[in-house]
Amino acid sequence: WVNGLVPISVLRSIKKPVVWTLRDMWPLTGGCHYSIDCDNFKSGCGSCPQLRSKHKYDLSSLISFLKRRWLPSNLKVIGISHWLTNLALSSSTFANHECSTISNNIDTKSFKPFNQDDARSLLNLPSDKKIILIGAQNVTDFYKGFDLFLQSLSYIDLETVHIVTFGRGAGTAMKPISVSQTHFGFLSDQISLRLLYCAADIFIAPSRMDAFGKTLAESLACCLPVVCFNYSGPSDIVEHKITGYLAKPFDAYDLANGVKWILNLSSSQLSEMKLECRNSAVKKFDSRVIARQYLNLYNNILNI
Repeated sequence: WVNGLVPISVLRSIKKPVVWTLRDMWPLTGGCHYSIDCDNFKSGCGSCPQLRSKHKYDLSSLISFLKRRWLPSNLKVIGISHWLTNLALSSSTFANHECSTISNNIDTKSFKPFNQDDARSLLNLPSDKKIILIGAQNVTDFYKGFDLFLQSLSYIDLETVHIVTFGRGAGTAMKPISVSQTHFGFLSDQISLRLLYCAADIFIAPSRMDAFGKTLAESLACCLPVVCFNYSGPSDIVEHKITGYLAKPFDAYDLANGVKWILNLSSSQLSEMKLECRNSAVKKFDSRVIARQYLNLYNNILNI
């Protein structure tokens, strides 16, 4: 955990090959975890909009300079999505280092299908409505795009759906919306999450930026189609009209189109999509698959 358990300043003193897996944009910026509309990380930061700075040589510029100075030459950089890897390659921080992609992993033995009616019964959710699920650790973080989700609801027939949320802030954000809804708050156990995925008809992920999107991969593993924007990490996870719907960034109307498109599928089409969801998750994101990719990486670095 670089800059948590391991200070970035000690990396250069490590006399062995180093593999750094990037979990968000922080390693390649002057301090922010997501740059949103700012590309200053490509030139070494400065004039940071999140600091409300107009000075080229501000705190973000200094941090970016120190990161470049402290990086070892024998560093291998891994992005958890192609989007994040490409950002690293374009950054001043990692421009001189080798960068490649290995996805985040999930436990597909824990996240797996379960009977939908039984899941709804256990969670006391309605059986006569289509359930749209949305959740994150904190859904009201700007980059999670909850406001875009709320906009999309104006294009959906709310009489036919029930909204289920998990994560901090969702209940308060949904309060003004007149729709059947249930809120589960912050969840940390896999059993509850699995039941929610299996009880729902659609998982919607309206993130403006996401380095990967672990909840999306978990949803697929539970045979739950995903609607998200065709941008950043989620683009690696969802295959358009195969395991879900990739909406135009950041078009709330098209996000709603994705929801309606999936809800209007025939039972046979939906069954086929659910099977594709599971197969895709197991093939691309299972822990054993990702572990083998890291093992191959380590063997290549050590010339084994």
